[in-house]
Amino acid sequence: MQDKYYIVTQLATGGELFDRICEQGKFTEKDASQTIRQVLEAVDYLHRNNVVHRGMCLGIRCADQANTIQI
Repeated sequence: MQDKYYIVTQLATGGELFDRICEQGKFTEKDASQTIRQVLEAVDYLHRNNVVHRGMCLGIRCADQANTIQI
């Protein structure tokens, strides 16, 4: 059994995804599919590497200035 746990965080300067959507005034199906794809690929990577992530919703997923999702 492992006796050490690590918390890894990253600075996300782009703000919250939900706020970004509100500012744009629209969120197309293409935008949504690209966003969901990024999220699912990230979660898959975490799970394959036995990394635990916190709960996810629009309020906590942050995007950088290029709209890249960070979990």
